[in-house]
Amino acid sequence: MRSSERRRKKELSHGPSYNRLHGAPPSARLRSSTSSPTISNRHRVRFDDGPQEVHTIDGASQFSKPARTIRNFFDQGVPSNDVELEDVMRHYGINEANDNHTFSYSDRPHVTPTPSNEHNQRLASVAISVSSGVGNFLLAFPCQVLRRQCQINHIGKKYHLTPFTIISVAANLQRAQGFSCLWKGIGSRLWINVIEIGSESLISELSSGKLPREVGSNPTIRSLSSHLLLKLISSAIVAPFFSVHLVESVQSEITSEAPGIFSCIAEGFCRLFGVGRIQSPLLVPFRRLIIPTVLHSLLRYMLSSVIQQLILYLMRMYAKRQHELRLTRLQPRSPVFHTGDPPTLVTPPLTPVDPPSSLLTVHYPELLSGFLADMIADVILYPMETVLHRLHIQGTRSIIDNTDTGRGFMPVSSRHEGFFDCWSTTVSNEGYTGLYRGFGAMTLQYTLRYAVLRLTKLVLEIGSG
Repeated sequence: MRSSERRRKKELSHGPSYNRLHGAPPSARLRSSTSSPTISNRHRVRFDDGPQEVHTIDGASQFSKPARTIRNFFDQGVPSNDVELEDVMRHYGINEANDNHTFSYSDRPHVTPTPSNEHNQRLASVAISVSSGVGNFLLAFPCQVLRRQCQINHIGKKYHLTPFTIISVAANLQRAQGFSCLWKGIGSRLWINVIEIGSESLISELSSGKLPREVGSNPTIRSLSSHLLLKLISSAIVAPFFSVHLVESVQSEITSEAPGIFSCIAEGFCRLFGVGRIQSPLLVPFRRLIIPTVLHSLLRYMLSSVIQQLILYLMRMYAKRQHELRLTRLQPRSPVFHTGDPPTLVTPPLTPVDPPSSLLTVHYPELLSGFLADMIADVILYPMETVLHRLHIQGTRSIIDNTDTGRGFMPVSSRHEGFFDCWSTTVSNEGYTGLYRGFGAMTLQYTLRYAVLRLTKLVLEIGSG
């Protein structure tokens, strides 16, 4: 009895339908009756190449009508409470309650991502805040100080186009002046952030929201122009205080005193109206600096925003494409019988399942696209930034550190009439590479930011589980 049972299971499990349909159903054992003990009383099912006819073998009757489907065959002699038969019918998409059932996307369950819990969301917020504060401010600021000193040092022998030469200069400055020499001017940098955020908020409130601080995912031309007008006004307000901050960040600590807490505010108004301390005749009037300064700030914001949205779109399209390829390899696609005259056997398309959502997939693409956008915008506008920094420093009687060796100091003296005069003079005396002085410091800056970004990704992966 045991050998006959094993033989019966083997024949039923490896019948013609097992190989002809690309995968076996959840149960290939189709029992015509619960009381059939031997294989001689059992019927085996075979699906021909043409799905119009269904036959029974081993002495059973033959159904020759094309309109009879597998659903009609199952109804004969099979109890409705057979669990294995229900699994088979469910596998092939056969609806017991409706004989004219057809396959559609709506029949598949829609998989929705499980929302992250409150702890993971808090972890993501902390990681992003720390990444932005450490990468964009603490680690980037010393590199900005070195970069600005190299940019305005037009008589320096070393251009520092690579980060390898600037590291030794930074080490010598640390040994000679202390740890804080590369963080000079950080107080005025905080004041600039406060003035920028406060001015944007105040202008948006006074305009009753007509000049929005943020734009949505599908902005109109009117909303974009209003938002850019807000940024332009805010940049014009910040410009004189930025000029003071630039002087504080490049001054050598050997020859100058530490500025006060509110010195940036007072000196900014003096720079704007041309009053206060003794003015040098070489000082460029601020009215001639306001247009190129605001234009540079606006161009950087526009370039960074456009490049970030483009990179974010490409990253999401790539992730979606990879998800569809994984579904193609992993998702089962069993044939489904469609009732009709004649019945047909079709293969359903892939189920539209959304990519899995996690802290990493939600937040990391935005962080990476923002990092790449800032880097590309800074590289494109680097020559313009060099010229602007030289114009802002001219006539301020600033004394900077020696960027060739990192030991000692040197005065800065130049005589330029305006933006284009400074550009042409730099190119004629130093070549086009003179516009990229200190580029190695910016490379080091974004290298440190990328290291912080990778650490943030690791934290998000841990939070995603």
